[in-house]
Amino acid sequence: MSLSFWNKTSDREKAADDPENGVSGKDSGDEGVPSINAKNICNGVAYVLNIVFTYGVGVAGILGNPDNGELSKKYQTIVTPKSTAFLIWSIIFTLQAVFAVIQFLPRYRGTSIVQQGVGYWYLVLCLFQIGWTFAFAYEVIVLSLVFMILLWVALMSLVYSQYVIQEYEDSTLGRVVDLVFFRLPFSIHAGWITAASALNVNVVVVDEKQSESTQLTFAIISLAVLHAISVWKTFALKRPNFAIPAVLAWANFLFLKSWRTLYS
Repeated sequence: MSLSFWNKTSDREKAADDPENGVSGKDSGDEGVPSINAKNICNGVAYVLNIVFTYGVGVAGILGNPDNGELSKKYQTIVTPKSTAFLIWSIIFTLQAVFAVIQFLPRYRGTSIVQQGVGYWYLVLCLFQIGWTFAFAYEVIVLSLVFMILLWVALMSLVYSQYVIQEYEDSTLGRVVDLVFFRLPFSIHAGWITAASALNVNVVVVDEKQSESTQLTFAIISLAVLHAISVWKTFALKRPNFAIPAVLAWANFLFLKSWRTLYS
C-alpha cells in the first residue's frame, strides 16, 4: 500500500473550509491538509479511557470488584449466552483501535464519516460504557440498565449519522477502508449492545427475584425484540446494515447453546 494513499486529500476535503471540522487550510501547516481538531482528539482519548476502564474494572477487577464473568454467573438468566460470546469484544476493541489511530491521518481526519458520522458520539458512548462498567461492577443493577440503554441510544445515533452520509472513496481500497475501519467497528458494537441490553433487562428481573414464569416471559419478549430488530435492519432499510443482524444471530446462537447446557 503506497504512502500516497494515506496522505491523499479528497476533493471534498479540499473544498470544505470549515474550521470546526479541522479542514481549513489556513489552520494547518500544509495548505489543503486538514488539521487535527477536537473531534479527532476526543476519539483518541475516548478509546484509551474506554479500554482502560472497561478492561481494568470489568475484566481485571483492578478495584477489588468482581469481574464481569463472575457477575454473569451470579445473575444467570435464561438468555445469558455462553462465555465465548464475549470474545466479540476483542473484535470490537481491535477495530476501534485502528479507527482511533487512522482517523488522525491527513487523509481521513477531516472526512465526513469522521467529522459528521462519528462526531462526538464516540466520546459520549464511551462515557456511558464506562458508567455501565462501574454500575455493574458494584452491582447497582438498575443503574447499569440505565447506562446500557443510554449506550445503545448513543451507538444507534452514531450508526444512523454514518448511514445518512453517502460519500464514499473512489477506489476499491478506499471503500474497503471506509467500511471496515470507519463503519464496521460501530455496527458490530451496536449489534452487541443491542443483545446486551436485552440481557441486562433480564438481569434486572433476576436481581428483583421475580418468579420463574416472569423470567421466562421477559426472556421470550427479549428474543422476539432482537429478532424484530434483525428483520428491520436487514429488510426495511434502503441500504441494509448486515453487521447488526449478524451479531444478533451470533448472540442468539450462544443464548441457545447456554440454554441447552443449563436446562438439558
